[in-house]
Amino acid sequence: MASALPVRVAEVRSSCGQVQILYTNYSIQLLFGAVVLALSAVLIAQYGPGGHGPSLFDYGAFCGGASVVIALIGIAASFYDGLQGMVMLVLDGLSSFFLLAGGIVSCGHLLSLRQC
Repeated sequence: MASALPVRVAEVRSSCGQVQILYTNYSIQLLFGAVVLALSAVLIAQYGPGGHGPSLFDYGAFCGGASVVIALIGIAASFYDGLQGMVMLVLDGLSSFFLLAGGIVSCGHLLSLRQC
């Protein structure tokens, strides 16, 4: 019985460290998602009189909003075990896909502007 005690203490320390890393990752995702959402909203609002901005701005706002929501769900998953596992894996995969697609499209748009 005495030898089981240090193993349990090590498991608790490891678990606390993993939770702290999750908080850090999701808080950074929340911060960057909020910045993307805010910048996209400003670009959409001030595009010009009577005109609608390119769909790239709308997609940027969608990606920022989705990133904020998924980060909040990720922080909530740290407290509720039902959200951990496959649910967070799918949500993180969707978030990665949407943000990577937005980055590729933005890069392609910027490269096409440079060639003009």
